[in-house]
Amino acid sequence: MKISLPIAATRPVRLSLLSAALWALVVCLLLPEASSAAQAQLDPATSHFFAVTSYGATGLESISFSVVDNADPAPPAVTVNSANDAPPVSGLAAIRVLVPDGVQLSRVQFLVNAAAAAESTTAPFVMSWNTTQLPPGEYLVAVKATDTAGGELTSDPVSVTVSVVDPVTIPDTERPVVSLLAPAAGSTLTGSVTVSASATDNVGVTKVEFYVNSVLQGTDSSAPYLFSWNTLSLANGSYTLSARAYDAAGNVADAASVTVTVFNDAVAPSVAFTAPGAGQLVGGTVPVTLAASDNVGVSRVEIYLNGLLQATLYAAPYSFAWDTSLVANGSYSWSAKAYDAAGNVGSAVPRVVQVLNDATPPTLSINPVTTPSTATSQLLSGSVQDNDQVASVTVQVGSQTPLNATVSANAWSLQLTGLALGDNQITVRATDRSGNRSAATTVIQILAPSQVPLTLADAQLALEIALRGITPTPEQLARLDVAPYVDGQSRPNGVVDTGDVVVILLKLVGKL
Repeated sequence: MKISLPIAATRPVRLSLLSAALWALVVCLLLPEASSAAQAQLDPATSHFFAVTSYGATGLESISFSVVDNADPAPPAVTVNSANDAPPVSGLAAIRVLVPDGVQLSRVQFLVNAAAAAESTTAPFVMSWNTTQLPPGEYLVAVKATDTAGGELTSDPVSVTVSVVDPVTIPDTERPVVSLLAPAAGSTLTGSVTVSASATDNVGVTKVEFYVNSVLQGTDSSAPYLFSWNTLSLANGSYTLSARAYDAAGNVADAASVTVTVFNDAVAPSVAFTAPGAGQLVGGTVPVTLAASDNVGVSRVEIYLNGLLQATLYAAPYSFAWDTSLVANGSYSWSAKAYDAAGNVGSAVPRVVQVLNDATPPTLSINPVTTPSTATSQLLSGSVQDNDQVASVTVQVGSQTPLNATVSANAWSLQLTGLALGDNQITVRATDRSGNRSAATTVIQILAPSQVPLTLADAQLALEIALRGITPTPEQLARLDVAPYVDGQSRPNGVVDTGDVVVILLKLVGKL
């Protein structure tokens, strides 16, 4: 709508200020356009009429302002003459003051209900009256102008109706702009994934729809535009994600689609203990080690002792140093869990071990041996005791390989054979389950038969063998076969008989 305000104005002009010219004040309320006019120098002795015309649906409507000057220095008188009511206004009204040539203004105010609603201090004195915050109704408007000499003109108020006018509707044909932000094209996804999109519109986005393989999966009506996509129920493979944005006018835009890969790992890792062994007796600091593997990758391994977490290991080798001195002696159960990135869990078969922290070695002794002796074979024996349990007893002759003795209750024994002539250093060692060790030593001297003096016992043994027909042992034969005795020397004949008995007795009484 165009609004016109015809204005009549006359005013005596102070020659020192306005150079004998009248000036005219024209106020235009423009919705949305305005036209302007400028008047040349006017005769200050004559009244002049200024008009601005607008045409609406009901015909000509105008308001006129007249200013009368009596050619004296008294303040000017300003009046407003209304030909008829001003047309209604609404929205944002443009106000423009038209100043004739030669007139110098310093300020122009637009008054609504006697209160300043707008003001301009520079030509071309354009202002705006915002009626959008005003309730509909009648308002008294006026104009107050101040020239550079300080003279002021204020018009009488004119009633103007503020009404609510439906704005001109401009069809919205601009589509939104939408794009997928995440996940990135080519991504490999697992579990729940957040799909996000960016969407803008010249008016406003009303909603964004998310699609998987062209099937609607979710809708978000406010930014940030998100959709939580649970891939766990899907088969592993390739999927296409897309998004569609809408505005209030029904314009639709589609985002460029992205292709992603879903891979949900359902295979649990495998994990097993490699040390210590099942049932093993341990003490001190013991390495607890495991082997773990997965079709994708092991993310961590947790180790538990009697159900309590002891260590979390994130990379191979999976090993934990267990200080058994911190626990009491007894039975303990180790367990373990292996995890992968998908959250699958594998469990190891529990491993039970025995803890024994013992610093006391066994008590060991050797029974008396026959030495010196011509016998190269001899039975060794002795006793062994421990505060816990004897693990082993070994017998070593010189630097030969140690031999395991038989341990029964608190005793041990071993039949030694092949003893060499001379002194045989015998070392016996006892070890308990904690590895504590004790040792005992003895010496067995082996002599050649001729080096051993004969005794009455030898004569008695030879007589018994001869009379009873007993087969002598090799050692007995080597010692007792001393007959016949020729030229002061024994000539053994390979048997033990009564001749050997006689020679032995003669040697004992010193006759030979």
